[in-house]
Amino acid sequence: MIVVTAPTGLVGHQVLENLLDRDEPVRVIARDPNRLAAGVRERVEVVQGSHTDRDVVDKTFDCADSVFLAAAAWTHKLRGWSLRGLQPASERDVN
Repeated sequence: MIVVTAPTGLVGHQVLENLLDRDEPVRVIARDPNRLAAGVRERVEVVQGSHTDRDVVDKTFDCADSVFLAAAAWTHKLRGWSLRGLQPASERDVN
């Protein structure tokens, strides 16, 4: 199982499409699952929420083999948010 965060974002959706083209089992974390194309929603396991939420991360990473963790662009203005946003995921081991 591969977990993809930010599956509707600029990079995350491309990663997701590539994985689906390879017929990989995929689970996504999506704040708004309705933003995923209907064909994509049918082919992935969707966990609604954010990768900044420790409970969502725990649920989503359970039994995952690998994770694509997308973060906001590294800018001075967003630096603190980016690091805080990654904390729950960075503290969780992938089983």
